[in-house]
Amino acid sequence: METAIYIIIVLVGVGTFFGLVLALADKKFVITGSLRQFKNRAELQKIIEDNGGKVLSSVSKNANYLINNDINSTSAKNVAAKKLNIPIITEADFMELLN
Repeated sequence: METAIYIIIVLVGVGTFFGLVLALADKKFVITGSLRQFKNRAELQKIIEDNGGKVLSSVSKNANYLINNDINSTSAKNVAAKKLNIPIITEADFMELLN
């Protein structure tokens, strides 16, 4: 087990050394509304986490983005994001962040 942990640490260090940076490193997302491009929220959450991001359950000043395909929604999460000046992005916008 210790060897596996060491290998992961070394690989992360090597990736950083060679300039490989995870696309969503240190970014925090909130997901709300219906999804169109992903099977479910778990799939989207896995992609976010696999690329260095984190998924939050609610909108707060700690969030960087709210993912909602209906950016004009009057939902509580959209209202909170607008009040905190957190960008509301669609799934398509999210995919652009990955590239």
